[in-house]
Amino acid sequence: MSIIYHSFYKDNSIMYRHVTDENPDNESFCFHIHNQYEIFYFIKGTGSLLVETTTYPLVPDTMIIIRPLETHRISISDSTSYERFTINFSEDLINDIDPEHTLLTPFNNRPLGENNSYHASEFDISPYKLLAAMQKKVNEDTDKLSVLTYFYSLLGQINVAFNRKKQNNVAF
Repeated sequence: MSIIYHSFYKDNSIMYRHVTDENPDNESFCFHIHNQYEIFYFIKGTGSLLVETTTYPLVPDTMIIIRPLETHRISISDSTSYERFTINFSEDLINDIDPEHTLLTPFNNRPLGENNSYHASEFDISPYKLLAAMQKKVNEDTDKLSVLTYFYSLLGQINVAFNRKKQNNVAF
């Protein structure tokens, strides 16, 4: 497995990655859980992501949101490369700016393994553009500010898409 890191940022509350697996090996992808929230944005390739008991097809511009302790596993359909953005973040990152945790509603206010999937067409602002903007480096001091600025915008967009689905009873 050959992995290319296009960009990477990590501190105590957030980890952001833009990665391509040139030669993915499905044997290395196992079920796992973690204590952080996760946003997974699929850019290139074909596959699926199993969250709890629901399998979500992965096509370009698919976003999967995962809350803490939600079991998940990726499966790539063939050995061609796949590219994605992944953000893992702690609840602590939200506490100061959103004490009511409104931005976490799409993650927390749904049954486990249900309504995890979104397509870029469901958003007013392209998730790809917001995620790609996070990797623009001005200098080391502004990295966190850049990541967080676009990250909070992305959470807002996910919240809007979630509420639209809920209003339209799409998959609820």
